[in-house]
Amino acid sequence: MRKRSATFEKQLLAYSTAAGAVLAGASSSTADVIVTNINTTLTWTGSGYVDLLVNGSSKFRVNLTIQKTFSSSTWFTSANFGISARTAGAFWRRAGSFQAARLALDDWVRTGLWSNAQYNRNMANAFWVSGSLSAFGGQFAKTNGYLGLRFLVGGVTNYGWASVTVSPNMQSYTIHQFAYDNTGANIQAGVIPEPTSLSLLALGAAGLLAFRRARKQAQP
Repeated sequence: MRKRSATFEKQLLAYSTAAGAVLAGASSSTADVIVTNINTTLTWTGSGYVDLLVNGSSKFRVNLTIQKTFSSSTWFTSANFGISARTAGAFWRRAGSFQAARLALDDWVRTGLWSNAQYNRNMANAFWVSGSLSAFGGQFAKTNGYLGLRFLVGGVTNYGWASVTVSPNMQSYTIHQFAYDNTGANIQAGVIPEPTSLSLLALGAAGLLAFRRARKQAQP
């Protein structure tokens, strides 16, 4: 019985090692998607911004600019929600304009309609009179969607996305996640690759092996 147990453990170890070696060899050709959870909300009570970071460096800035004026006993408030590049970068633009386009889940971010994002580009805007929403516009107005982003890292073009929600009353603007593929491959908006079956099996084999060893050590 002990001989069979030892043989089984050797098989588990060999399988886990072999699977790990295959995964290591495949890593160079497999997409490596880096995901950052941001979950920051900007509101119409004041201006603010959120930086999208790559290796600790800001690549893009999503900002909300609020302006308030008072005239003839009336408050006028305007909001501009936009994006700009902190270094050389671009965003997927709407056809026929320089506004940032709103992508849907699963849309591909790749070569296409790109616009230099050096200057702030509009995503959504709103105008209130005495606290009541009077006018609004932009691709992200009153809805959610994804920004398509392109930037350089070490001379390699990277494609990414950021998920955004603008509330129906246009008073809050939330940046949820920022993701990019650091291999230079195209990426689908909102899609985070699942662990491969091989990696899950390798982890399972390693876990079972560790469990069996711990159980053996605990026996008198």
